[in-house]
Amino acid sequence: MLTHLPDCVFNGSFAMKELHLDFNFIRTLPARGFKYTKLERLSIANNRLLKLHSDAFSGIEVTLTNLDLSFNLMAEFSPAIKDLKSLLFLSLKGNYLKKLHKDDLRGCRKSLEILDLSGNCLTRIPSLTLQPLIKLTR
Repeated sequence: MLTHLPDCVFNGSFAMKELHLDFNFIRTLPARGFKYTKLERLSIANNRLLKLHSDAFSGIEVTLTNLDLSFNLMAEFSPAIKDLKSLLFLSLKGNYLKKLHKDDLRGCRKSLEILDLSGNCLTRIPSLTLQPLIKLTR
């Protein structure tokens, strides 16, 4: 079982569009850890992620369309997600999120179609967080 991702594991020596790291014990993601991958779909569900480095998805902001971070241990919305411009699907289901801020989904406001926040501890979602999501269907 993986507990972390080494900084240089994805160094551009091979191309991939989809990566599943589900059901491990990953606690953190390195900054720019996926930079050379051109990933479109990334699943890190059912791990031990507490928080993400703000640059965890640097290098794949434009290519990443599906991100599954469900069933982790995150209590705060990660700044790493804010700049994912092509994101269509985001699952944060089953975490410990307590609130969202109005700019948390600003990067994907023109692309996000599916957002799953079920099973969290949300007490507050400002209307300005969801209102700009023009393509959100569920």
